[in-house]
Amino acid sequence: MSNVVSLHEYFYNLMITNGINNFTVIELRDEILAKAGNVFCSNTARIYVYRRILYLESKQLLRKTQSGPGKQVRYLTTPLFKKTRFSSKSTLKNLNTSTPDNQDISFHEALLKEKRTYEKSLKVTEQEVATFASLIKRYPYQQDHVQPFLNQAREDVHRLQSQMNAISKILEVTSS
Repeated sequence: MSNVVSLHEYFYNLMITNGINNFTVIELRDEILAKAGNVFCSNTARIYVYRRILYLESKQLLRKTQSGPGKQVRYLTTPLFKKTRFSSKSTLKNLNTSTPDNQDISFHEALLKEKRTYEKSLKVTEQEVATFASLIKRYPYQQDHVQPFLNQAREDVHRLQSQMNAISKILEVTSS
């Protein structure tokens, strides 16, 4: 392999410097959590590790062994891994992005954010309904093809409106 494969610094240190081999996703996640400190939460670290593993697996640098179901799957380095040149890159995107439950956002603020998301989705879906209805008017002979999409979009509108109504009711109770 003539190209150099770049790895994020935490992954580089574990895989290349420490020479970790024959590991599970959870084992590697725990190692990264121990080395990285507060950079990752447990779930984010697992996702980070799994993405790196899939990347190396796609380049045939790691091989999956079926030694058990799900969490028992182990990964081994391949001979190509040993021949490959690696470099460490220290630019990490914001990997500690947390969901509202992991942050100190109040329940009320989280619901407001969720409601705004539903409102945006509702606007888009209402536009889809209008577009499908317009297509049926312009091309009535294609109604059989367009009607299922129109029906689905209408159902989505109702679902989104129901979700917004439920959140609005909770917001009324919590704001008083």
